Amino acid sequence: MAPLENGIDWLHWLLLPPTALIVVSWLTVAAAWAVWSADRGEPAQLDRQAFAMSWREAMARSLFFLGRPWFAWGGGPVPSTAGVAQRRLPPVLLVPGLDAGRVSMIALATFLRRRGWPWAWVVSRAGREQPLADSTEAFHEQVLLLRQASAAPQVDIVAFGTGGLVAAWYIKHHPDAPVRRLVTIGTPWRGTRIAVFQRGRAAREVLPGNHLLDGLAPPRVPTFCVWSPHDPIVVPTSSAVPEEGVQSVRIEGAGHLEMLLSPRVFRAVQAALEQAAQSEVPQNEEGAA
Repeated sequence: MAPLENGIDWLHWLLLPPTALIVVSWLTVAAAWAVWSADRGEPAQLDRQAFAMSWREAMARSLFFLGRPWFAWGGGPVPSTAGVAQRRLPPVLLVPGLDAGRVSMIALATFLRRRGWPWAWVVSRAGREQPLADSTEAFHEQVLLLRQASAAPQVDIVAFGTGGLVAAWYIKHHPDAPVRRLVTIGTPWRGTRIAVFQRGRAAREVLPGNHLLDGLAPPRVPTFCVWSPHDPIVVPTSSAVPEEGVQSVRIEGAGHLEMLLSPRVFRAVQAALEQAAQSEVPQNEEGAA
């Protein structure tokens, strides 16, 4: 029985780190959920639905944390030959949030590649101490690199979380930016109160009322916002949709990072990218999913 007991002991040690990670992730989500409830003026009741959503969010957070080292650095844009026949659609630049890293956008990139977007490239984000304005210089180089590699006149941008603010800042301060359309997922356009619990200059710039967020909306390109009224990271959740100049789709019952694994979100992004470019942006035309 000694070998069996030794094997069980090793199994316990192997399971301890991922279990601890999941528990810490859940506690983080639970704390964010409490802030979200307080902002809405509601008691933080962890009922069955809220418990399930918290665990889904915690599992997504744990998964991205474990996979982040494997996708920390990426090469240049390379077309994919997988999936359906390629279509005449602009290449897509996918921008992750501040914490999740490139791995968080891999599922969405794979989804798009298999539906006719061979040029779906996930870029890396700078660290927490790099201000928003500095991030856009490197971002400009990535946009030009994707456009050159794909031989396309314009690119589409799909950005998650604060990545959407980087993209919006870039579009605002680069009038000649070759961008056809912007799609944001869970982006705190008017800031989020959760940022007060995070470290780094990049987080401080996302606090509500920061002047750096003024004038980012409405963008000068057609913009589509995917958001969830149950997002515990964007507080208040209404911050995920600018007051004017965008289209939006509401995803019920989804957390923040969970949206990057949601088929409903993927289909909403696909629909936004397939829309023909319009000279005039509708005013907050909202749908539900």
